[in-house]
Amino acid sequence: MRNVDARFGICQNPVVGSVITPRTRVRFRADVASREIDGEFYVLTADSTFHSVTDAVGAFVLERVETSGGGITVRRLISAVEEEFDAEGRDVPTDILAFVADLVDKGVLETVR
Repeated sequence: MRNVDARFGICQNPVVGSVITPRTRVRFRADVASREIDGEFYVLTADSTFHSVTDAVGAFVLERVETSGGGITVRRLISAVEEEFDAEGRDVPTDILAFVADLVDKGVLETVR
């Protein structure tokens, strides 16, 4: 079970151990193949697992990560989503923290130090 504490901007998966905060910088892993097609993102990880992200916000986040080059902070992803989409009534920071943590746990993204 993933623990998200929006008060402190932390998302932690105790099973895998990844901790993602707004300051965390992420990028696609080097061993991942990704492609954006018509607003949807498709990813193949090193273990041959295929992931499709058909949600507009999720695809937008992955496009931002892909074009960032050396990595992008989760804080910048949150800001970009809040600027691009009508997020009224939604907890964007919590949603993005959880989404990014899930992609790190699945081997799609990696943290950059």
